[in-house]
Amino acid sequence: MSSVDEILSEIKSGLTGDVDLDTAFLIAKGLEHQDHIMSEKILREIGWIIFRLEPEDKADSFKKAFHTDRLGLEKALGRAERQIEGGNYLRAVNILESYIAKINSSGIKLADNEENSYHHFRNMLEIAIYTTLYDEDCEFKIVPEDIGQLYTLYALALMRLKRVDESRKALNAARIINPVRTDVLFLLADLDRLTGRMEDYLETTKTCLKCVYTDADLAKCYVYLARYYASRENYELANALFFFSMSFDLESGEAQKELQNIQLLTGKRVVVPEGDEIKRLCQENGIPIGPSEEVLSFAYAIGEHLKNEGRYSKARFYYQVLLELTDSEEVREILESIPN
Repeated sequence: MSSVDEILSEIKSGLTGDVDLDTAFLIAKGLEHQDHIMSEKILREIGWIIFRLEPEDKADSFKKAFHTDRLGLEKALGRAERQIEGGNYLRAVNILESYIAKINSSGIKLADNEENSYHHFRNMLEIAIYTTLYDEDCEFKIVPEDIGQLYTLYALALMRLKRVDESRKALNAARIINPVRTDVLFLLADLDRLTGRMEDYLETTKTCLKCVYTDADLAKCYVYLARYYASRENYELANALFFFSMSFDLESGEAQKELQNIQLLTGKRVVVPEGDEIKRLCQENGIPIGPSEEVLSFAYAIGEHLKNEGRYSKARFYYQVLLELTDSEEVREILESIPN
């Protein structure tokens, strides 16, 4: 077992200088070491580190390095998104490629290496989830969010054009920037399914299930899992998972459409499974039931920290996450007690 000094040294080496991200990182590390024989001392020291955090915005220097403060990238992303929505995928690619080229020539490589790791997370919960899934020893640096969105839209447009190799390369860049971003993981799973890499599709979806923190994403994960088992002609499990997904998103058109496909394929009427039957089938196949307990723990810990710090608007976000995933009356009462 590592000594307290070794643990604290390792924790301090992972700090980024971004107050919100570092706070979530420290909370995650506290939860990770809560069973340590010296947990009380570790948690006390982590508390002091959180207290002493000072703002240090590294994003500005990276915006300059990527030229995003001069290139009008935000407007370009909006134009590209509208082109994709209108089915004009080649136009979207053309809009985005000049920015991709400038990033490639900026001298900063968007790939993990021995010296740097460039990421962007949308909130404190994502950084906490990230720390549970990845063990990163290299220096952690923040890039602007629009860089990740650039690669995501680029990958989507390329995928629609069936340029799968280029799309996968762009998705890998987007995933490096935010390894727990669910829309990127869903796109990667879509690409795996499109190219017949069904085992990769399954693993990507399972990873996504560990990262989700909204009902809609949770429902989508179960739809994606169900599609895998339907492709393997395990219609009993697929049927159960499609119905289970609707317990998180009742209006899921995807699930309803897929259930109709199963009925056509099997020639049998689809029957709504009992809750115990869904649970049994999931357990037998190693499929987690409902939201990740770690995600729930992190959301609660971050929400409590922010509430105690008087940062009420941010605290409300994390309790909203908890309420959406659990529909807990206790969480509802806490949320209602937080000042606006």
